[in-house]
Amino acid sequence: MGCYSTAQIQMVFVRTKGQPNKPGVPLSGVSIRVRGAHNQAISLDDGTVSLEMAGKKNGDAYFLQQVQKIGYELNDINDLNKEFAFSDKVTQEIVMVSISQLMADKQRIEENAFKYAEKSYLQKIEQLNNQKEANLIAAEKYNEETQKLQAQFEQFQSIIDGLAEHYAHIDYDNLDGKSKEIYLLIESGQLERADSLINELFDPMEALKRNKDALTEINKKLRKANDILNQANKDMAAVLKQQDKDAGYLYQLYTIALAGFDKEKAKFYIETRAELDTANIQWQNDAGYFIRDYLADYNGAMLYFRRSLNKALKSYGEETGWAAVCYNNIGTTFLNQGDVDNAIKTLHKALDLSINIYGEGHINVAQCYNTLGNTYSRMGNYSKALECYEKSLSISVDSLGQDIIASATYYNNIGQIYSILGDYSTARDYYEKSIAIKKEVYGDANNDIATGYGNLGNVYMGLGDYTYALELFNKSADIKRSVLGEKHPDISSIYNNIGGVYSELGEYNTALDYYGKSLSIYKSVFGENNLNTATCYNNLGNLYKLIGDYTKALDYFDRSLKIRNELLGPDNLQSASNYNNIGGLYFEKADYDKAMGYYLKSLDIIKNTIGEEKPDAVISYINIGSVYHNTGRLDEALSYFNKAYELGIKVIGDKHPRIAQCLNNMGNVYFSIGDYANAIEYQEKALALRLEVLGENSPEVAASYNDMGYLYVSLGNYEKALDLFEKSLIIYRKTFGEKHTCVAKCLNNIGELNLRQKKYSAALKYFEQALKIRQDQYGENHPDVAYSYFNIGDVYYNQNKYSEAMEYYKKSADIREKILGADNRLVAMSYYNVGQTYNKLGDYNKTVENYCKALEIRIQVYGKENSIVATNYYNLGNTYFNHGDNEKADSCYKEALAIRKVVYGEEDLSVAACYNNLGQVKRDEKNYDEALDYCNKALEIRKKALESDDLAIAASYFSIAAIYYDQGDYGNASEFFELCYEIRKAKLGDSHSDTKYVQNLLQNSRRNKRIIDSQQK
Repeated sequence: MGCYSTAQIQMVFVRTKGQPNKPGVPLSGVSIRVRGAHNQAISLDDGTVSLEMAGKKNGDAYFLQQVQKIGYELNDINDLNKEFAFSDKVTQEIVMVSISQLMADKQRIEENAFKYAEKSYLQKIEQLNNQKEANLIAAEKYNEETQKLQAQFEQFQSIIDGLAEHYAHIDYDNLDGKSKEIYLLIESGQLERADSLINELFDPMEALKRNKDALTEINKKLRKANDILNQANKDMAAVLKQQDKDAGYLYQLYTIALAGFDKEKAKFYIETRAELDTANIQWQNDAGYFIRDYLADYNGAMLYFRRSLNKALKSYGEETGWAAVCYNNIGTTFLNQGDVDNAIKTLHKALDLSINIYGEGHINVAQCYNTLGNTYSRMGNYSKALECYEKSLSISVDSLGQDIIASATYYNNIGQIYSILGDYSTARDYYEKSIAIKKEVYGDANNDIATGYGNLGNVYMGLGDYTYALELFNKSADIKRSVLGEKHPDISSIYNNIGGVYSELGEYNTALDYYGKSLSIYKSVFGENNLNTATCYNNLGNLYKLIGDYTKALDYFDRSLKIRNELLGPDNLQSASNYNNIGGLYFEKADYDKAMGYYLKSLDIIKNTIGEEKPDAVISYINIGSVYHNTGRLDEALSYFNKAYELGIKVIGDKHPRIAQCLNNMGNVYFSIGDYANAIEYQEKALALRLEVLGENSPEVAASYNDMGYLYVSLGNYEKALDLFEKSLIIYRKTFGEKHTCVAKCLNNIGELNLRQKKYSAALKYFEQALKIRQDQYGENHPDVAYSYFNIGDVYYNQNKYSEAMEYYKKSADIREKILGADNRLVAMSYYNVGQTYNKLGDYNKTVENYCKALEIRIQVYGKENSIVATNYYNLGNTYFNHGDNEKADSCYKEALAIRKVVYGEEDLSVAACYNNLGQVKRDEKNYDEALDYCNKALEIRKKALESDDLAIAASYFSIAAIYYDQGDYGNASEFFELCYEIRKAKLGDSHSDTKYVQNLLQNSRRNKRIIDSQQK
């Protein structure tokens, strides 16, 4: 037996990992600490280090607490969880790997693996196509097999990082000649040759049988007697060595099967490896990772992870690193199963264990916090996610220094959360720190750095700096092309981003070109029925919506939706996004019923899948509120915008652009209600928040200036309105240049302001400038072009140039009908204005024709009981009455009256107008009793609603007086003419034509009354 000593020494040799053509070398400056010890030791130039083991005897177990050197990491991270036996004679070897070397190896291996997998994928697709063309496979089976193959290719991509990680850690100094040859073949992507060589050397079933037979024989020897114990231990060592070699072959075969999309073989090899030694925790975990991440068999993965945990607890107890790793794997799998409560509970257990074992400041603890952060982020609990990521970063920086790649990952993750929360300035800072670290470690031309540029580009998109965003996306694309080649899916993703920038800049043809490139790559790699392809179709739909080609937009949205529903089922978040986009398309077409249907469908899916308290629901509430606003249901609109605001504060915080959008929309509703004080308050809050979050040059700030400009126009403060519109115009021009559609929108608004001020020449100039930009960007057939024509028509109408007005109103109507369909409310508006203009031109038939067209559409769109429908009936009635068709006039006025009573109530002034006009019809028909009844009803309502000297009351007095006058009742006629005269004289003055007219009638009435009175005497 050994004896105890107060200070025993364990010698350790630290070296670098052996490379394919370069053996490992001694590594100095490595800091090593043993668990339970308080002193650390540093390796010398020859790689040696002496660890003091107070009170240890030979064979006693010890664990490493920490092995560190800036720019390096343990080649086998499990060394920190491994039980070592103390020996004062045997030197322990520790292998480290340079992080920069590791990353370079991983990148090389990933590229080779992807190229092989892509080649295998294309070969299998070609085989299927040949079978289909030769009628050897049914169309249904062909579609099924291509979808399976595409899914496998995507799944291979999802775990390729793990494969590269494994092979990048291979220590070539510990390999024999044949094993080294096989690894070199696999790393270089020569998988067929590797497969052939392994099969010459190794049979999995024979290895499994040999392993079991050997273990059985060893157990017999162990049971025989102690005298053969030493031999049994030697045999065990030999078996374990062979076991490791067999396990290596199995992992290599597993890799080759994966790259060839043979998931059944891959499953067999990884599970056979696990069965070689069911006590090997790492092998059980590897099987669990494959089954979870590749096959999505979460129940099957959980069996391996639980087996792993049970072995860790049995062998090492609860307070070990292995137990923490296993709890982490189980927690992540719970999350995949949708069991959020157990996921969080188990991941916290892994975290607590890691803290107890390693201490709060250990890299393993940082990784646990990062996993928890990822979990909270997926749940939409961004404040918790941010808290976890910040703890990870703090540990990483304090313990390892900021040049360690782990810190770069945590900076990136924190940046993602701030980006989601709309705090783009902070997100930018974190992304830039992440990129700086990666550049220091990897150099400039690295795929991770390219991804970082892409993330940073998205932030600048959010900030409205599209020029710099485009520069970053192009940088990312250049690096990814040099690293991955032209046809890699990552390139397609960047092309999508670049297309998005050009779309925002209004360069739609260039955007279309990039979206087309992206779609081409995705389809060539994955085929038609793939989620990436669906994303491309969705982006194309949004682009065609902007262009105004709603038919193509709907077609692409439908294609995207079909793929997502087929692959993910009908109730999934991506399809919810599609429904939202389709709703937006119908909203642009002013088809609000259909828009509402799709918005509600999207919201239902969100509630049923991830719950209501998520950012996605905030967007849905905003969209639903917008429909209510545009259809005049202002109370419901305000309610939904408030819901969006309150939920947004809860889930994304009070400093997010969405919150500003809610405030702005509430301001717009108050504006529509006529509550200008609240309208100004909310719009100013929205503007202040946008300035704080996005900066003064953001297009969203320009949008706030625009909306506030509209408000001040309505308040009659034209100077303030013009100042706001011009501020908006300056931002848009600075951001987009002179020829962007947002610039056209500003010019149009300034034109409308001039129109209100009757500055017709200036209004026309601005409208024509807006029209030119819109024609250049959209072509002729776009709703905004139609709107510009409509506005120009308004200028000519107000100048009494009715022929010119008609020309532009008709152009507007033709475009709207072509794009939006004949049954659209905007088309109805155009018909109505055309009708008004024909009325001014004295063309009775054309006036009636266009009013009737407008009315028919409006009834179909709004239903019968709608104020716009009532107004259409009312003016159509006026047309009939003015041309002597009393029967139709009477019918139209009664329709308008019935609707207005329902919409506004019995005592509304618009109801009074209907009564008054019905009185005029009955007067014309000499039905004086009914005429008086209607006119008295009108007068009664006006007296209640208006001041006693209002001109509308004077009009009622005039109508009643005229009826009495026609009947020859000059006494009553004189009384009511006098009442009318007094109001008009006070309001309009003695010299006004209306005052003089009623004065003449009053005098005639009084004279006629005197004549009659004298005759009666």
